[in-house]
Amino acid sequence: MSDRVAVETPSLYHYLAEPYRAVAEHMAFVGAIPALGLAHAGEGQGRHVLVIPGLLSDDLSTRLMRKTIDLAGYRSHGWRLGRNIGPTRPAIEGILTRLEDLAQRQSGPIPVIGWSLGGLFARELATLRPHLVDRVITMGSPVNAIDKRQSARAELYDLFEAKHLPSYSLDQWRTHHDNPVQPITSIFSKSDGIVQWKAACVDEGPRAENVEVYGSHFGLGANATVVHVILNRLAVSVDDWQPFRAEPLIAHLFPAAFPLAV
Repeated sequence: MSDRVAVETPSLYHYLAEPYRAVAEHMAFVGAIPALGLAHAGEGQGRHVLVIPGLLSDDLSTRLMRKTIDLAGYRSHGWRLGRNIGPTRPAIEGILTRLEDLAQRQSGPIPVIGWSLGGLFARELATLRPHLVDRVITMGSPVNAIDKRQSARAELYDLFEAKHLPSYSLDQWRTHHDNPVQPITSIFSKSDGIVQWKAACVDEGPRAENVEVYGSHFGLGANATVVHVILNRLAVSVDDWQPFRAEPLIAHLFPAAFPLAV
């Protein structure tokens, strides 16, 4: 889709409203955690799941989401590499080691979830270790960005450029748009104030999909609708993978489908 993605910036209105919307989403999510866990109880059957935080965030940012995933019967794990400042050597080597350890415990490939920059890490893991990753789920990740202007945090990423491996410069990552061989689900919001929504969409295909939700960028990890999608995607069989379809009772919580060619 890279040739169809217009170089647009995130909405200034949505950008300025990000903190307030995210706080509201977090507050609402706390009350929804038990219901989500109950609705998906037992689906995980003890399977391991790796969750990677976004830029300048650490495992604390994904704690509520991981708690809910655990309530559904999974064993979710943070990346345990501190604050995510991008693809440094310790980060790349550390996350590969983390993945290998969890896949060994699972005796097979595991799902990897990534929020924002964490989604680029998730897709990279699926490319570097395809036999250890069974599916990828991204949340507001610039998976199809072609220009720095499509992310309001590109300058923050560049602050740590000297620490990044040369093969993971922002220019290099912008050229890596191919989907992994595993199923991939990109969760995005048109009101994302950090990553321009078109840049957060993957090329749709037999096992690649985009799921639109209502929400802010900073609230995606504590958004009941987002976590419902994640739990739904974790439960679907990789061997009989089908795209996400909202159940009739909650279909009104999801925006109408949109044509990616627009």
